[in-house]
Amino acid sequence: MVIQSISPAQLHHEIDLASRVKDEGWFFTSLGDHSGNMGAELRMLASRLGEPMAGRAGQLIETLSPLHTAEAKPKSLSVLHGLASFPLHTDGAHMLHPPHFIMLACVTPGSRGVPTVVVHLRDIRLDEPAFQCLRTAPFLVRNGRRSFYSTICDYDRPFIRFDPGCMTALDATGRAAMDLLSNHTAKCDRSTVDWKARDILIINNWNVLHGRGHFDSVTSPDRTLLRMSIQ
Repeated sequence: MVIQSISPAQLHHEIDLASRVKDEGWFFTSLGDHSGNMGAELRMLASRLGEPMAGRAGQLIETLSPLHTAEAKPKSLSVLHGLASFPLHTDGAHMLHPPHFIMLACVTPGSRGVPTVVVHLRDIRLDEPAFQCLRTAPFLVRNGRRSFYSTICDYDRPFIRFDPGCMTALDATGRAAMDLLSNHTAKCDRSTVDWKARDILIINNWNVLHGRGHFDSVTSPDRTLLRMSIQ
């Protein structure tokens, strides 16, 4: 299933953008072919969603390009997967309170474009025993000196936390929970974004997982996306 594009005109008439993304899980549009300032457009959209959060380098707008394993940061998905596809994950899972929204914008899709895949938690169709496993299985979430223990889901919080790059299962139940969610997401319906320049995808990061999709080859390092995290 492919996400349908929404025109820039509709974007400016979308009164409650945050509510729409919360309800539907994501919002996909394009800034069109004009040469407007993409950073300014992203900041305008972010102001309608909540409070922008600085990334790991202290920047509100982060530049994302595929990296070879040797170039990537420790415990990141890039160091595990390099230029290959990324597993579905929560952005900011290493934080006690991950950002509510993630906004991705395409600067260039690259010479070998690779789609972004999104899956809503409700489409994974987990039964109650599966959810109970996700709520109880313990993980160490690695974030340097700010590392902590957590589960994938919990009754006391509104978000899912899932990132094989920074989460380490502490026992067999944790490994079972990781396998359970990975196997279920591999079988469920996924939506894909085949990027074009100036496309924008806003994700409800609390209940939608996303990742880098499969392709007939590894993605190219000249693929460039911008990212903003919003709380």
